[in-house]
Amino acid sequence: MKNLIFIFLFISLIPFIGESQSGWVKAPGEWYGQLSAAKMQSKDYFNLLGTRTPTNQFEQKAINLYAEYGLNKKLTLISGTSFRSNAYETTNSVTALSDFRVEVKYSLLQKKYPLAISVSSEIPLSNKTNFATANEPNGLGIREKINLATTDGEVNFWTTLALSHSFGKGKMYASAYSAYNLRTSGFTDQIKTGVEFGIQPFNRFWLNGKLNSLFSASATPNPGVPFIRGEGTTFTAHSFGASYTFKNNLGILAEYFAFSDLISQRKNIYSAPVFSIGLFIKHAK
Repeated sequence: MKNLIFIFLFISLIPFIGESQSGWVKAPGEWYGQLSAAKMQSKDYFNLLGTRTPTNQFEQKAINLYAEYGLNKKLTLISGTSFRSNAYETTNSVTALSDFRVEVKYSLLQKKYPLAISVSSEIPLSNKTNFATANEPNGLGIREKINLATTDGEVNFWTTLALSHSFGKGKMYASAYSAYNLRTSGFTDQIKTGVEFGIQPFNRFWLNGKLNSLFSASATPNPGVPFIRGEGTTFTAHSFGASYTFKNNLGILAEYFAFSDLISQRKNIYSAPVFSIGLFIKHAK
């Protein structure tokens, strides 16, 4: 019981960030924790029509926290958050926590083709209005400040269905998922789909590739909402990652993430490569 209490507190402090979705669940008492840092800089803003509009350089930095814990053979608890800093090159930075995500994943099928459904909620941990101010005359044109809050300020709910398969004697895997985001503060709902492939070229070292697409559930999002709240945001994203686990179950990871128009067009988003590095620790019984 002491271990369960400790891990639950650990999860409350080290919650969900990763985009990975799979049909696997943790075995009872197994857990995983991850700490990572990411950075993005871009002058290429894609508006709600999908038109690229050059702006002053926008920068986002993030420290991401994520954890999983196996409650029993069917249920896994997942949670996470991030600490973010948003700024233009002509403004000061807005730095605050984003959303706290708590998720329960339930295994529908196991063995050869694991299938799982999960329900999660994202709860804002900071104010939805947090202005950055210009640090030079006319730095924001006719405006002196702009809302760069690190959260959209709403409680929303994701429902995700994920299917996975392991092959090549456990040295390779593939996953596919589909998710629906119910937004509750007058924003447009979202649909997200994705696939992931992984391979283990040698012991304790994994490579993976992911392709994700985000769609808007409405063709007419509200144009008056600040871009930082994600109203009408769509994109296709691909990533390539690597991880290595040391013998003491500590590990390192790195990922390259980029946007495109391959499946869903970039809209209401700054587009540039995102690089992340991190550490993880895991425990298996």
